[in-house]
Amino acid sequence: MAPTATGIADQNREAAAPPAPGRRPVAAATALWGSVLAPFAALAAAVPMAWGRGLCWVDVLIAAGAYAITGLGVTSSAACTARRRSNG
Repeated sequence: MAPTATGIADQNREAAAPPAPGRRPVAAATALWGSVLAPFAALAAAVPMAWGRGLCWVDVLIAAGAYAITGLGVTSSAACTARRRSNG
């Protein structure tokens, strides 16, 4: 085994098999799904706790409206940018 730039041979590099093409390592997939699902789990836990103590239907409707407006804005902006780039 050839030494690295620091003079220490890296014996683990040959022993570790690379992940299959198109697949993530388990730790990376776990971190990805954890970061995607954690905010939804926190919201699902917070709503029942806050309902009646500062959260009501008006708050839910305002949040849903703001979410829809910003979501449509981001989507239409991305579509317009892609259209401009493809037209030259």
